[in-house]
Amino acid sequence: MAELRTISTVLVHGASPHKANAPCEQLHARGLDASSAGPPEAAAADMVITTTPDTFPVLNATRVREGAHVTGVGTDMPHKNELPPALFHRARLIATDDHTQCLDHGDFGHAVRAGATGQNSDTAELFD
Repeated sequence: MAELRTISTVLVHGASPHKANAPCEQLHARGLDASSAGPPEAAAADMVITTTPDTFPVLNATRVREGAHVTGVGTDMPHKNELPPALFHRARLIATDDHTQCLDHGDFGHAVRAGATGQNSDTAELFD
C-alpha cells in the first residue's frame, strides 16, 4: 500500500505484543513510522488491512472511520472471518479478487449470508 499512497504512520495491532512489534520493526527498516496500537486505535485509521487466520471478526464496524480503505487478506478458508458483516453494509465500494470464491468463503460471503450486502454488490472484481 505504501507504493500506492503516501503513508505517514502505521499502527499495528497483534494478538500479543510480540506479534505486533515484529512487523513494526520490519516497517521501521523500510523507513515507515510504525508503532503498536490497540484495536480501537488501529480501526480508526485511514487504511485498515487485516491479515489474520481468525474465525471471528477482528474489527468493530462502528469504530472504522467513514471513508476508510479496508482490505481483508486472511479469509482464504470457509471457516475464517476477519471483517464484520456490518462493515460491508456501510461500504461505498466492495472489490473482490474472485467473486465466486469470495461468495463461498471469505468475509464477503459471510456478509452476504448475514444479509448485510447483496451477492452482486462487489462491483469491482480485481482479477478475471
